[in-house]
Parts: sequence; structure tokens; C-alpha cells
Amino acid sequence: MKLLRILTAAACLTVCCCAVRLPVVCAEETSLPDTEITEPQPHEHLFEEQVIKEPTCTESGEYYYKCACGEEYYEYPPALGHTPGEWIVDQPAKEGVTGKRHKECTVCGEILEEETIPALAVKITSCSFSYTRSYTYTSKAISPTVTVKYNGKTLVKNKDYTVSYSNNVNVGTAKITVKGKGDFTGTKTLTFTIKAPTVAAPKNFSNTLSVTNSIRLEWKKAASVSGYVIHRYDSKTKKWVKISQPAQSVQRYSDKNRPAGTEQKYRICSYKKIGSKYFYSGWVYANASTTPAAVKDFRQKDSSATADGYTMVWSKVTGADRYAIYRYDYSACKYVRYKTVKGTSLKITGVQPGARCAYKIVAEKVCSQKTYTSQSVKYKFTAKPAKTLGFKVKDTDRSKVKIGWQKTSNATGYQIYYSSSKNGTYKLLKSVGSGSATEYTLTNLPKGKAYYLKIRAVSRTPYTVSFGNFSAPVKARAFNNKSYESVISSYTNRDYLTSVNAQGYKMSAYAKNRLHNSLRSLGGTASFVLLDLDSGALIGYNANTYLGTASTVKMPYMLYCLNQMEDGSPSMNKKLTFKPSDASDGSSLIKSYPFGTKFTIKQCMQYIFDYSDNCGYYMLQDEFGISGYNKFISSLGCRTSVGGGIRWGVVSAADSAREWIQMYDYLYNGRYADFVRKGFANSTSSNFRIGLNYKYPVYSKCGWTDYYHHDTAVIEAEHPYVLVCLTNRVSAYRLQEVARAADYVHDEMWAYYNK
Repeated sequence: MKLLRILTAAACLTVCCCAVRLPVVCAEETSLPDTEITEPQPHEHLFEEQVIKEPTCTESGEYYYKCACGEEYYEYPPALGHTPGEWIVDQPAKEGVTGKRHKECTVCGEILEEETIPALAVKITSCSFSYTRSYTYTSKAISPTVTVKYNGKTLVKNKDYTVSYSNNVNVGTAKITVKGKGDFTGTKTLTFTIKAPTVAAPKNFSNTLSVTNSIRLEWKKAASVSGYVIHRYDSKTKKWVKISQPAQSVQRYSDKNRPAGTEQKYRICSYKKIGSKYFYSGWVYANASTTPAAVKDFRQKDSSATADGYTMVWSKVTGADRYAIYRYDYSACKYVRYKTVKGTSLKITGVQPGARCAYKIVAEKVCSQKTYTSQSVKYKFTAKPAKTLGFKVKDTDRSKVKIGWQKTSNATGYQIYYSSSKNGTYKLLKSVGSGSATEYTLTNLPKGKAYYLKIRAVSRTPYTVSFGNFSAPVKARAFNNKSYESVISSYTNRDYLTSVNAQGYKMSAYAKNRLHNSLRSLGGTASFVLLDLDSGALIGYNANTYLGTASTVKMPYMLYCLNQMEDGSPSMNKKLTFKPSDASDGSSLIKSYPFGTKFTIKQCMQYIFDYSDNCGYYMLQDEFGISGYNKFISSLGCRTSVGGGIRWGVVSAADSAREWIQMYDYLYNGRYADFVRKGFANSTSSNFRIGLNYKYPVYSKCGWTDYYHHDTAVIEAEHPYVLVCLTNRVSAYRLQEVARAADYVHDEMWAYYNK
């Protein structure tokens, strides 16, 4: 750019000076006329300006001036400086987000200033909130932790926001108030739920046992509860009534004092106590009933028994819907349900005569498809037994009459009646308690005359009895009931045959002479007794005359020893020592052994049976003594004569009979009966056994010396009898004849009694 300027003189001077450094004289600046000046003027520079660079906002300029005269110079104008404009918003501020703005030069547009626009305050409602929204009641204030985020950034409590709570204790909807703070503003209301705790209900609530006045309820324990509440429905008020509040550990409750046979409704729930509040589970229901009362008066109807059945009756039970009858199955060993009856009677038919069968009855009540039963009541019924056949008199002895009959099927026993005339009034004489019995020995039939007997079968249970029809009557006789001792004691000693208690029997001349002659033929003195054990009849000959015992004393002494051992002490196996004082020159096997040899009590007795062993007898005396023996035989009514160095003593036929009566009882009832019975049945040198030719079992103990020859025994004939013959003459054969003659008398006696 070129500019033409007219400068004042000073200016020119300046210019000239700049160019030639000479003084310039300048006139006052005047306006130049439009006409050309002709007269010479001083040289004035006219500089032509050339802009090399304009000054900018940030850089200085450069101007070049040059006069026609060649004069030139430069000027450097300073930078103009920026001219700031208004703020220009680059990014407006938003909630929670800062903005940007700047100022720029209006000339050059250069950004002169930048700054952040503060973020706008965030509405707290714009934030996200996370917290637990459901709690279970604890009785205390519940304050959930709230996490507040804005654009993914977690805010800081009490810096960015505050939290407060309300209604946060009880069950319901609790409130959380979040209030903005700092860069956040506004309020956010949140809610959460406080729920009642879940209370587990008890399981398996049911009736497990009922009786007539009580119902037992049971349930399975519920976890994490405080206890239970049980209600019973009151049908009168139609309301549920609380009856119990058991603790959590309890699993059973008995509702007592309930009426028998009545239905009851129950419900149960669990509860949990938290603080002062109670929370409950749902109800669980159960129906139950007390059992009906036991049936009363269950029995066989009077006179209802027939040969094929009977009728059972009972009383009505309040509350019972029906009755169940069970019959005992003997093959299965259990009661089996037989009939269900709504009434109070049932007729049973089709049973065998006299058959007994056990029944039980229960009253039943049905409640909620469950059957409640009363206690069972048992009763054993019986049909009428058949008529007893084959009734007859089999035997009579002493005060006893043995009768027999055919076994009646299903009988439990029999009743025997008697009358003094065939068609007269019969009275009960005896009840036989065994149905398997086919004979019985009567001991209570009135003595001294004939009576008529008849029998009927009995079928008896613990509760009732039925009788069969009577048999045809039979005739019988009984002996008097005098004791053996009274018979023996009433005997008067005679040296001829006399009878005591013969009850009408008299020896025939033949029988009497035969027996008398056999005794006389013995020579010397004889003491004799025949005592019939069934009739009590006695025949004696010098029966109270005493002679030396010989070895017959060993029998009563052994009986004394056996009685001492009846309790097992000492035992048969106790060992006794053979001592010099036990030596004997008489009959003995033990004497062949050296002194000091030991023998058991049983061995000593066996040798007495087998050898009439004197040494064995002495050894028993050493063990059991004499004084006790004397007391024993004295108690039998016998004379005592052993002692003071006397081992043998004296005996009469009457005393020996007393001793054998006791021994015969022991042979079947004593502790060692089998051993002793066998021993006496096979004892040595029994002339009675030989004389009777082993016709009967003969339990014998004989004895002999140089002066005596005795035999004593029980002859076990059809009607047993004691036979004793003591003599001071030695003759085995003649004793055998005494046995035969005595047996003839005995047979004749029973021929008389049996006719």
C-alpha cells in the first residue's frame, strides 16, 4: 500500500534529517493551492508508506516509508491486543455433570479464556437406590443400609445425602427418607416391608391313643418356635376353647376327663414369641374320640346252652355305634373278628357238644374314618356236653369207692350224685375237676349201706358252666373211715386169730383153720398181722407180742433216714467211712472191705436191700444217730428199744404194721421213692415173695438170726395189704405157707366185699 502524505515543516525536517541528517527549515504548514508553485520551495519529503505487516492482536506491525528523494524508514506499531468477546458455552452444565465455556478475541478469534461451568445440583430422585426391601420382625428398629449411586458412582452418606427411618419396628411398611446434600438436592422416599415371622406349623397332628376318659394328641416338633396352642371345639357354645399352651419341646398332650365314647375336635398351631409380640402358624386340625366304655354284663344267657350252641348277651354302651365280637382261633393262637352287631345279643350255633370257646367283645365308635374301640371284655362260653356213658362201680376199698366211666368229649369235669333209693332225690356227692378223668375214688360216700350213684358231664369255663344229662344210676358201697392207728390200737392181743373192723366179713372155717395151722406150725411164738389197706380190716394173732427185731429193724431205720434227707441234706451221695465199730459178723458185703473205705449213703442202703448188710446199717446209725430214730418210731405209736449200746431192739407185728403203713406212703410220695420202691421190691430172701410165687409186687424186709425168722411186707395186690409174721423159730418154708394162707383169707375177704 502506498500513501502520500504532506508533512509540516517540522515533519519534513524530521524526514530530511532522517534522510540527510541536514537542518531543514520548514514554514508553517499551509494548505497547498491547487495551482502549481513555481517559486522554488524547500524540499519536503513525501514518503510513501508501505505496510509490510499490519499489527495483529498478538504481534507488532511493520510499515516502510520512502520518499522520492530516496529517504526511507520503518515503523513498527505495537500489537493491537485482543479484544475479548462474550462467553461462548461449549458444553452446558447438566445435573451432576460440569459444563464448559470460553471467551475468544473478536478480532482474531483466539480463545482467550476457558472455564468449567459448575454442574447443576442433582435431584436425589435421579439416583439409583439399592437396599433390602423385606425383613422379618425382630421387635427392634430395622434400619436397612441404603446404597445410593448416581451414574454408576456410589455417593457418600452424610456428604451427598442423609438417611432417616420411620415406622421401622412393627410389622408393616417401613419408610426410608433419603435427602440430597451438597451436589444433590431433593428428597427420595423409599419403603421396605417388615413381615411377620414365618412360624412352622406342627406336623402329623393326630390322636395316638384314646381311652374312655382321655384322648392323647401327638405331633411332630416344629423348628424354631416358642411353643404351641391347642384348642378344643365346644359344641355347645360353638367356639374354640384354648385347653393348653405347651412348650416347644413338648410333643404330646392328653385331654383328660372327657366323656366316654364322645367325638372331639381339636386344632393346634405353633407360636413364636419375639419381644412382647406373638406370631402364630396356621391351624392344623384333628378329630378324635374317647373310646366307648367297656361292655358290661357280657355273658352266656341263662339256660341258653344247647348241645350245639348258646346265646351271648350284653348291656348297651352309651356312645357306641356297634359291637365287634371276636372268637379265639386256637390253631392261630389269637382272637379273630367273628361278627359285627348293632344289637345286644348274638346266638351262636354249629358247635360241638360241650365245646368251649373264648370270645371277646368291644364297643366301637367310628370318627373321621377311624374306629375307636373300648377295652375288650372276654368270656368263655360252653355248649351243653353230651351224656356220659359207661358209668359203673369199678372197685371199693375201706372208705373209698372207685367208679369209672367213658370220657365225655369236651367235658371239663363231672358231677357225681347219690341217693339212698334208685328213684329218690339225688344230692351232689363229688365234683371231679378233670375232663380227661375216667375214674374217681369216692371217699365221702356215707358209710355202712348201699347207695345209688349217677354222673353227668360238666363243661365249665371261668365264667359259666353247662351240664350234660345224667347217666343211668349204679349201686355202690363204702367202708368206714377208721384210721389205721385206731384199728391197730383197738386190737386185743390173743393167741388165736381175731378180726378188727372186718365190717361184716367173717373168715370161713377153712380159711381160718388154714391160716391158724400155718401159724401154729411155725413152732414157738408167732406174732402176726394182716391189715387190708383199702377196707381197714385187720386180722391178728399175738399181734402185740414183741420179739427181737433181727434185720426187720433196718426198714424203719431207713425210713427215718429218708425222712431226714427229704430236703436234700444230706444227699444220697454223701460218703460214710467204714470204721472198726461198724464191723459185724452177720450178713454183710461191706465187711469184706478194709476199714477206712468210703461208701455213699445210697450204697449203704442198696447193700441193705441186696444183702441185709449189717455194716451198712451200723454206718447209717453213725451218721443219723439213735435218739432221733426213737422219737420217730415213737411218733408212729411204736415201742422204742434201740439205744444204750443196743442196735437192734424188739418189735411186734402191730408195730411193724404201723411202720409199713408209713413206708408204703413213702414208696410213692418220697423224694427217693423210685429208688426205695425198687430196692424193697427186690430185697433179699423174702419168703412172702417166694410163697406167693411172685404173684404181686412184694415190698419186703425180712430178718433172721439163730433164734428168729421174720418177714414183713406190703403185698401190692389189687387191694394192697400189710403182712407181718414174726417167729422165734427158723423155718423159711413155713413162712411161705403163712403167706399163702394169708392171701387166701384176703381173697375171701374181698370176695365178700365185692358181692
